[in-house]
Amino acid sequence: MKIVHFSISPLAGAPLRLVQALQRHTNHLVRLIDLVPNPVFGEDIVFPRQQEEAISLAESADILHLHNYLHVRSTQFAPIDFDALRRRGVRIVRHFHSTPDIVMQNGRLSHEEVFDGLPAIVCGQFQERYFPEARVMPLVVPENDPAYIPPAEPGQGVFFGPTNHWDLFERRWHAKGTHETRRMIARACNGTSNPFHFIMDKPLADSLNAKRRAAIVIDELITGGYHTTTLEGLCLGRAVMTWLDLRTRRVFAEMAGTPSCPVINVHLSEAETVVRHLLTHDDETQALGRMSREWFVQHWSEAKVAGMFDDMYRGLMESPEKVQRQPALRLEDAAARFHAITLPDFIHETRRRHWLRTAPVPDRFLVLGRIANRRLRKAIKKIPGVQAIYAALCGERKDP
Repeated sequence: MKIVHFSISPLAGAPLRLVQALQRHTNHLVRLIDLVPNPVFGEDIVFPRQQEEAISLAESADILHLHNYLHVRSTQFAPIDFDALRRRGVRIVRHFHSTPDIVMQNGRLSHEEVFDGLPAIVCGQFQERYFPEARVMPLVVPENDPAYIPPAEPGQGVFFGPTNHWDLFERRWHAKGTHETRRMIARACNGTSNPFHFIMDKPLADSLNAKRRAAIVIDELITGGYHTTTLEGLCLGRAVMTWLDLRTRRVFAEMAGTPSCPVINVHLSEAETVVRHLLTHDDETQALGRMSREWFVQHWSEAKVAGMFDDMYRGLMESPEKVQRQPALRLEDAAARFHAITLPDFIHETRRRHWLRTAPVPDRFLVLGRIANRRLRKAIKKIPGVQAIYAALCGERKDP
């Protein structure tokens, strides 16, 4: 089959890693067409530079795989007309990487354009609970790529590499608790010889190198979900700390095909003592790292994930109705939705209120001040002619 992926944003490199995995482990012709260059995570075909090739691939495709913000009436890749190709018989599958509100906001889409009834898949992280009809699919990490093979020497210290500046509890699923987690790690490392590998706004290669040097890899510890960092840390044979809520644990087990989970499952509020313990007990930390790599190769290999996508594509070609939610992960009744959405949201809100009551006053002041500043800058940017003045006064720091 000829399968052509389209994406208008990098999505942390997930589309490219998926395409490369399919190229390595299936007999399909698979390509990725990006709307803009992607120097951080890499690229295949960049539409403005290779428009004729992109049009030719789309015209001859059996399947179009549209990532996140794209739908059949999207015009970003004009003159390619996804809807016209669909009417000609080309199969289309949509792949969601964000929650519906983010897809609607960033893609400027209506609710009807997001939930349009076309075959859909969704990343097997926190997002899946908001797309109850979509088939849940795992992320790809290439364990045999040299950059993802554990180094011979043991790591030292802690890695933390958030992708935004949002503070603790600022946004339900997309905040990384960057400042609070960074301070927690600094306290845990204080008084030891262990380095703190903090990476932000750097190319993927820099992030992977930092993970390789660390003994402990920390993903975000506040929302109950996880990100590519967790999988990369496991693949690299590191002790990985992430907080997974019960729904995420269930989905994680379904994607892996096993109830075993090597992640050190701990919330930020309890993490400092765990980090300090691991930094002073090398035997345990290294044993956890070995378990991480062994588990990943057995249960989350690139070939296995590529095979799951291959099955999905074959089902799609037979009948679009075959791309549907797995029975084990269905959210069809009120009880299932309560456990997947309502209860985790209650727990998150309770922790937010507790933190606002009990955190030291300077910490609360700093967090609330940063949040207010971001909101002010966002509002000012909407005022014509004011943005340049504000930037000159406050600097050019990128708004997360």
